[in-house]
Parts: sequence; C-alpha cells; structure tokens
Amino acid sequence: MSSENVATTIVQENSGRRVRPVVRYGIVAALVLLSTIVILDASPALRPIPLTDSAVFLYIGEQVLDGAIPYRDLWDHKGPLIYYINALGQVLTPESRWGVWWLEVVAVGAAAWLGFALMRRAFGLQAALFGSVAWILGLRAVLDGGNLVEEYALPLQFAALYFFWRSRNSANPWNEVGIGIMSALAFLLRPNIIGIPTAIMLVLIWQFVRGRDRRILYQIAVILGSILSILLIVSAYFAAQGALPQLWDNVFTYNFVYSASNWGARLISLEGAFELLTALSVFSVGGWVLLFGCLRNYKEDGGQRQFLAVLLLAFPLELALVSFAGRSFPHYYMSLLPVSALLNAFLIFHINENLKESSPLHLKKGLAVALLLGVVVGAFQNVRLPAQQLASQLSSGRPLVDLPNSYMGPFLAYTEENLTEEDTLVVWGSELAANWLSGYENPTRSIYQIQFFSTPGYPTKALGEELYNDILENKPVIIDASVSIQGFRSFGVRLGNVPGEIRPVYDYVKRFYERVDVIDPYGWPVYRYVGPSDN
Repeated sequence: MSSENVATTIVQENSGRRVRPVVRYGIVAALVLLSTIVILDASPALRPIPLTDSAVFLYIGEQVLDGAIPYRDLWDHKGPLIYYINALGQVLTPESRWGVWWLEVVAVGAAAWLGFALMRRAFGLQAALFGSVAWILGLRAVLDGGNLVEEYALPLQFAALYFFWRSRNSANPWNEVGIGIMSALAFLLRPNIIGIPTAIMLVLIWQFVRGRDRRILYQIAVILGSILSILLIVSAYFAAQGALPQLWDNVFTYNFVYSASNWGARLISLEGAFELLTALSVFSVGGWVLLFGCLRNYKEDGGQRQFLAVLLLAFPLELALVSFAGRSFPHYYMSLLPVSALLNAFLIFHINENLKESSPLHLKKGLAVALLLGVVVGAFQNVRLPAQQLASQLSSGRPLVDLPNSYMGPFLAYTEENLTEEDTLVVWGSELAANWLSGYENPTRSIYQIQFFSTPGYPTKALGEELYNDILENKPVIIDASVSIQGFRSFGVRLGNVPGEIRPVYDYVKRFYERVDVIDPYGWPVYRYVGPSDN
C-alpha cells in the first residue's frame, strides 16, 4: 500500500473497527496490571530507601504538610507540582511511602489506559496493543527508582495527544482546554516536558499561516489561554507566599546554568536514550521515517494530517529536550515514551495495511500470532523479576518494608540511639532520605548542597551566607555523607579546596564543631557544636 493510501486509511477512521467492550476492558485491565507490576520495583516493599530525587520530593512534601513553602523555605529546582503530589501521598498514608507509590500506580495506569484508547482509535487494536506494551516495558528501563516528575507527566502527555485527536472534528472547546491544562501541569512538573504541546502549537500555527482559518486561531487562543490561566494562578499563589522570586531563581535560573553543556555531551546523552530503550527506539525511528514518507505524499489537508504532523514534530523535539542538559540520567528518557508508543503503533499499523493488500490470509494470521507472542514473552520477561522479588519478600516472614535491614539501617539505629528530640540534623551531601526516614528536620533552606558544587556560575555569596546563617542560628548536628559522593567536599578538606561562596560554612564547622563519631559502614563523620554559645 502506498504512503498516500496508508494516510487515507487513517483519515477513514481506523478507530471505526468495532471491538467488543469486554475485549477492550479486558485489555485495558491487563495493561494497567502490567504497568503496576513494572513499577513494583519502585514500591516500598522492594525499594525501602527512596533514591536521591524521590527523597527530596518526599521530604519537601512532608514539610509542606507542616506549613513550609517550596523555594522560599526549601531549596530545590523542580517544578512545584511534584512537592504537592508527594504531600498528597503522605496524607493518604502518613509516615509511609505507600500513599505516594499508589499515586504512581494511578499515574502510570492512567497513562496505559489513555495511551491504549488513543492508539486504538488512531491505528487499530493490534497496533495499540503493541505500542502500549512496548512503552510500558520500556518504562522499567528508565524508572530510576520511581516517584519522579517524568513519571507523573506520562498521563498528561498522553492526555494532551488524546484531546488533540478528539479536537480534529469537534467544535467542543473543552478539547483545547484539556490540551492547555495538561500542558500547564506537565510544565509545572518540569519545564522541559513540553515537546508534545510545542509540536501541537507549531502545527496549529503553521496551519493558520497557510489557510488563515479562524477556527484554528480560536484553538490556539483557547490552548494558550488555558495554559496561561493555570500558570498565573500558581504564580499568584507563590507571589502571595513571598516565594515567587525564589521559584524563578531555583526552577529557571539554576536549570539554565545546569543545562549549559557542549554538543558532545548532548550527543552522549542522546546515545543513552537509544541504549536504554533500544527496541522501542528502533521501532520509533522506523515509524517516524514511514510517517515522514506518508505526510510527504498525503495531499489532503485536515485534522488527521495535523495529528500525524504532531507526532512527526514531537519525536525530534522530545529527543532534543531530554538531551539538552547533556546528562544521561535514565529518568530523563521517560518523556520519550508517549510519542515513541504512538510511532511504534503507527509502524505496526503500516505493516498491517500493506499485508492486507498483498499477503495471503495465513501470513497475516502468522504476523498477528507473532506479535501476540512477542508481547506476551516481553511482558513475562520484564515482570518476572519484580514479581519474584515481591513473592520472596512476602514469604520470608520479614516486615514488608524492612528498614532495619536496609542500606539505611545503621544510620537509623545511630540516630535513634544518639540524637534527641531537640536535635535538628543536616546530612551534608544529597542523602535527604536520611532526614525523611529518621524524622529529623533539616533547619536550613539548602536542604542539600549540590548547587554549590555542580553548577559553577550559579551559587552566589548571598546563597552561601544564607546557609551559614541557618547553621549559625540552629547549630544542628551535622553528618557528613559527602565523603561517599563524587564532586562534593567533605569537612575534612582544606578550606582552599572549597568554593568561595560556601567557605564560611566550612570555616565555622572547623572552628566550632567537634567530630564526635563515625557511622559505619558508610564512614560518615558526625559533628556536634561545641563552640561558645554567643558565636
């Protein structure tokens, strides 16, 4: 089948092929179950100690429940929505991570449902099933401990595409409102999760420039109006709390400096996406090339062409955005999953449509069986390990969340035996899980200190003085976990090796703190204030 005919088939509503409701609901239930098993690895049962970013969000979420305002009272550089998601999770299950994990289950399950619904309507049942399983299995490779901004953005990305698909032949403005709300919420999780909204806006603007269609101008206005409305409400809230300048500095100024990298680093980051998501990426590139060919030969103009054009633009945009910072953290690549899923589905759809015209029935059935077996085998291989780990945990007789025997067990035992209720605690480095798990508050705004070491050009003298004054005023217990973190400076180094902005803190600790213990097996020194009280 020619590229033009394939595109025409999409125009003729591939979604019109009726699938019995019981089949649809059964597949959706199976996909939601599969997505839940995939993220079991992020559950408190299998991962009792949250990883670095997750621990930061959990701690700030807990502090929000105690009245703190992100950015003003606690330094971090992600969008504000993630802290309130973590606060909600801890309302559901106080002093436990289960509530947050169940919100992850809801987010990923919603993404599985929306993604399948969209792909089935656009490309048919077989293609939708393949695309859905492909991205869900790919998620396991980039989950990176879970409870991350990109994970909660998945249903928002799928929803934006779903609303755009519905808007093709509908005058209902709620579709455009939905696109705007989903785009704004994704932006409030992390400002660079904007590949899909950007592609939608570029396609609509191009269509308006070509045809001067007032309906398209109306769509653009409603989407932008919805985005700006959400962002203005959030900005007004933080302005009223006296936190808007800090929000701007943390989320935009810091991330701009953080993302300053060379093209070599960006290419390495891009390579990381293809290494972690090899099969998904190969099929995505194949689907993208075929889609490009379809659009070149597709002469009709309309909503269906717009949708395909969005997919064509969104893929390179997402690749550029995830590699822009030149870092290769696995969770960055999560943002690629929605558009990759649709490109995978389009590739299978294209193959199916060609086989219909030129292949005998037994070949078509053979391909369907092969696809089904591939889906089943891939799903089994990916869910077997977390399912076995959970079964082993349940049958061991140990607590479901076994903190004493975890990586943080010795630290928690030490704090329970040696710290008092009056103590506050600074864990120097980025081990904020230590504060969240132990329940000891960090009395400084710089709850971790990576901003002083990893981003030359960002930290100011005022930021260092703020941390110095917080320690001077509160005199917390300091546990130096930076001895095991590359790039940090422990309190044992010479002052000349410490960045100037934070040097007064090191000087103060050297003069007025005493090393009283070491927590093994980490080798973390413990410092207590011993200097004169008037200092």
